[in-house]
Amino acid sequence: LGSVNDIQLTLQLEPRHFGAISGLIQINIFLKNYREALENLDYVLQINPHVGIKTLRQTILRLLKKSSI
Repeated sequence: LGSVNDIQLTLQLEPRHFGAISGLIQINIFLKNYREALENLDYVLQINPHVGIKTLRQTILRLLKKSSI
C-alpha cells in the first residue's frame, strides 16, 4: 500500500508522529494484521500513556484471539 510507505517515511523523519502511527494502526486493523496493530498501539501508549485509545487495545486483543481460533 502506498499509504503504508508514506507512513513509514514519516516515521523515519519523526518516529513519534502520533497521526502516522494512528493511521498505521487503522490500516493494520483493516488488513487484519492485528499483532502489528497491537505493537503500534503499544508504541503509541509508550509515547503518551494518557492518550484516549486504551480501550482500542482490548478490541484488538479480542480480534487477535478471534482470528487465531
